[in-house]
Amino acid sequence: LKRKSPEDLVNDGILKTNPTLPEPGTGLGKFFNKNLSEVPKIDGIPSIVVECANYLENSGGMREEGLFRVPGSAEEVNAITTAFDSVGSCDLSSYEVSSVAGSLKLFFRNMPEPLFTFDHYSDFINVAKQCSGDETALLNGLTNALSSIPRDNSLLVVYLLRFLLKCSHYYSE
Repeated sequence: LKRKSPEDLVNDGILKTNPTLPEPGTGLGKFFNKNLSEVPKIDGIPSIVVECANYLENSGGMREEGLFRVPGSAEEVNAITTAFDSVGSCDLSSYEVSSVAGSLKLFFRNMPEPLFTFDHYSDFINVAKQCSGDETALLNGLTNALSSIPRDNSLLVVYLLRFLLKCSHYYSE
């Protein structure tokens, strides 16, 4: 007889939550598993995002193929995330580009609520479905949906899209 995992016990209705996972938003550090409204920011953007994005842009990291596909060193990602979580900042100059990119991805992955929020997710999906053939309507619908999410989230979405646009310019070189 195989012992059930905590996730199986939650799925079966035996447990309400998985006791092996921290409650969303209860991270002990400054960034990871913290609500977006609680993390340190630079001009409204989480400082970990700003520092990692600036490093990737200024170090030439955007020229690396597979920037967000190639995994970084687990040791380096752990060191970077630990520094950000404990001190609120990190000198990224001694780390591999892929490790910095991996740390940035981990920040987004560990957000207790998605960037487009649980409450507004269906708004974005509905706009995409209803306006898929009309670029102007799609843009207007997405802009309206974006204005309905919390300000911290919308600022970060815009920042992230601008950063990814810069990345795409390097990709086409």
